[in-house]
Amino acid sequence: MQEKISLKLKLQEICLQQLTENIDLLQKRLKSLQESKNSETKSTAGDKHETGRAMIQLEEENTHKRLTEVLDSKNKLARINCNILKETAQSGSIVITDNAKYVILVGLGKVKLENVLYYCVSEDSPIGKLLKGKKTGEEIVFRGRKMKVKEVF
Repeated sequence: MQEKISLKLKLQEICLQQLTENIDLLQKRLKSLQESKNSETKSTAGDKHETGRAMIQLEEENTHKRLTEVLDSKNKLARINCNILKETAQSGSIVITDNAKYVILVGLGKVKLENVLYYCVSEDSPIGKLLKGKKTGEEIVFRGRKMKVKEVF
């Protein structure tokens, strides 16, 4: 039992580290964009100048949006309690199917831990919605493929 909780906590920590790295990269990108925008101000005047500033502004807005999403994911992840084992799949659960191993935390995709591949999915993702509430022995159909839940913890 403690082994399963330890596994969930390790996966949660890996996700937290990955989100923190993403936040750092996005913040650096924003700083770089701000510097580019400032240097664009000092350069050539006219339509070319305005187009360059507009492109930088758009990239800055998109990066801000992405940063907000990643910060929200990190906050959501921090609130998930992985110290408990449940028989029903929900946030914080590991769901092992005959096809793959999923951890319902945040949508980060593939994560490898001790040479085992896990798919980190949010409970709002298409696969997360299908897995949510499932118990050992139940089946789901995802992208036309039938999967049997072998274990939930």
